[in-house]
Amino acid sequence: MHKFGKPRYETGDESKNSVVLALVTMGEGWHNNHHYYETAARQGFFWWEIDITYYILRGLAAVGLIWDLKGVPKHILHSKNKKHAAELRKKYEAEAEPQLTE
Repeated sequence: MHKFGKPRYETGDESKNSVVLALVTMGEGWHNNHHYYETAARQGFFWWEIDITYYILRGLAAVGLIWDLKGVPKHILHSKNKKHAAELRKKYEAEAEPQLTE
């Protein structure tokens, strides 16, 4: 998974994303995504990144066999590295805070 494809995120390793490997391995080809944010149940972070394993997990969650599937936060999706992710997280949290009016 580290030889073919292109990296989306700066991870400090040689992991890459590959659509061909993702299709053959049921989603494991989105390896750079996984190295960037290991907590997520899905490795295909965007709708066009087909991740069959994640769809199976969602089905199992729907019938109550598994739970607590972790998603990918917005600040992770739109960042390039961990420092940028921290900056985006602060920005998105500030935007979500209610504005006080007098």
